[in-house]
Amino acid sequence: MTTRPDILLIHGMWSQPWVWDAWSLLLSQACYRCHALALPLHHQAPDAPPPEGWGRIGIAENTDAMVQAAQRTRPRASLL
Repeated sequence: MTTRPDILLIHGMWSQPWVWDAWSLLLSQACYRCHALALPLHHQAPDAPPPEGWGRIGIAENTDAMVQAAQRTRPRASLL
């Protein structure tokens, strides 16, 4: 059997990892290991006020989070 790459699922701005739940289930059934990343400060409820530091998070911090998550997967991780 061919080893399938891990899939790193990255949500969009103002979203959370749960948006990937259905895709994660489908991909897992196809023998992919899925990892849904929570970008920095994207853990609060949608109706909650913005967390402390929200305005200081930029593309560099989000990119760092994605790189760190990718490094924790198998070498052939794919990003979605």
